Amino acid sequence: MPKARESYVQSKLIDGLTQRGWWARKITSPSRNGIPDVVCARDGRVIWVEVKRDGDRKGPTRDEIREMRVMREHGLECRVVTGRDEVNEFLSEITENEEA
Repeated sequence: MPKARESYVQSKLIDGLTQRGWWARKITSPSRNGIPDVVCARDGRVIWVEVKRDGDRKGPTRDEIREMRVMREHGLECRVVTGRDEVNEFLSEITENEEA
């Protein structure tokens, strides 16, 4: 299977979240580097997600790590999802948590 671009992985994440009843949006921050790519919410739970393309072995950048650290220090939930397989795992995980 060819590697998917980050934009494709983001679309799969947003589509999957929306199909499960989540509000989900792609985020851009022209004034601040490192803000996670997607924010999603459902029933008061908000998750910020940094998305990486299939096969990205580098992981989050220094700016992304810094921003997620500060966000977590302020009580925000942040995740990193790399590729289509991890999108599916993330979607399964949040679905399981809703049923519990």
